[in-house]
Amino acid sequence: MRVSLPFLLRSAVVLPLVGIAAACAASAPPRTEPLPPSRAASTSAAPAPGPSALSPQAAAQAASGGPFDPPPMGPLPPPPPLPHRPPDKVPSPDEQARKIADCARFSSCQDCVEAHKCGYCPDTGTCTPGDLFGPYPGTCSGAWEPMACKLGPRDAAEHDAETRAALAKQVQGFTPDGAPVDHAITDVKTPVTFQVRRGRCYQVTLRLSGDVDERWDLKPVAIPHVVFYEGGRSVPVAFDGFVIDRLCPQQDGAVDVYVATERARRGAWRAQLWSAPIEEEELVRQRDLHETAERRARIATWCKSCVVEWARCRVAGEPRCATSYFQCLAAARLTPADCERGDIAPVERPSGPFNEARLELHGPT
Repeated sequence: MRVSLPFLLRSAVVLPLVGIAAACAASAPPRTEPLPPSRAASTSAAPAPGPSALSPQAAAQAASGGPFDPPPMGPLPPPPPLPHRPPDKVPSPDEQARKIADCARFSSCQDCVEAHKCGYCPDTGTCTPGDLFGPYPGTCSGAWEPMACKLGPRDAAEHDAETRAALAKQVQGFTPDGAPVDHAITDVKTPVTFQVRRGRCYQVTLRLSGDVDERWDLKPVAIPHVVFYEGGRSVPVAFDGFVIDRLCPQQDGAVDVYVATERARRGAWRAQLWSAPIEEEELVRQRDLHETAERRARIATWCKSCVVEWARCRVAGEPRCATSYFQCLAAARLTPADCERGDIAPVERPSGPFNEARLELHGPT
């Protein structure tokens, strides 16, 4: 007696290869974790006191700032001293004029630092010439960056309108939910906690202050302590903005937001929560879609494992492989028709191609 192979081969190719352990784990609630007691009772919290909190003056400024305003800057440190330039390394007026003209051709910081003997001057937002002893005399009075783009307050100010417009486009249809919260940038992952509730969808916008160093190393992270099925990702917006994209909680709870970094040690970020209503029917639809996808994934996983076991049995030359396959499905209360359709069968289960297995188990009907 032999099993009809077309379905088995289709199953072995089409069904996703995932582990049985993944199927078991899929039954747990998606994207949820216990809410720490310290966060359960908090409201839209300001940063915890300590080295990561802003000064009282900065906090007062933040309270009056708009949702797209950057947080206030702290005092800028003085630029590092330049190495002493020997008299014989002072460029001639002609050489300096020629190099200034050559470097001025590059308008972006990245193009500037990739050019030979050019560096970016954040104070003026220009590309200026230099060498091992720093910028040519009189071309850049502040920090000079010949190797990497460490953009400064001038660049942030020039891109401010662009960032505001891009953030406003991201949150169309949403309204501010509470006041913005400012937080200093440190390597300590101290989050800002926002309370959320079922019946509303949420986004979080973030702005960086103009004095941030190593801004490209910053990565906003959202940790929802609620069940949700879409969104929650951090997306960079324009020059110095970010948005935690739309998530719609299935229950009341909280969302922690922090900015992860390995190198940045200066500056601040401002977080603003936004919300919009969502109909109960849409929340139910999102839940049903997710549960259907999870159920089909579990069915695919189990069916795949039974096909693999059937193939092993046939290769080994063992008897009654079709019966073993059918019993493997029965252990999960599945039928071959369920596997062929990829979902749980209706009350009247259609007959599948595995008549051989039925004959082995039940005999001819």
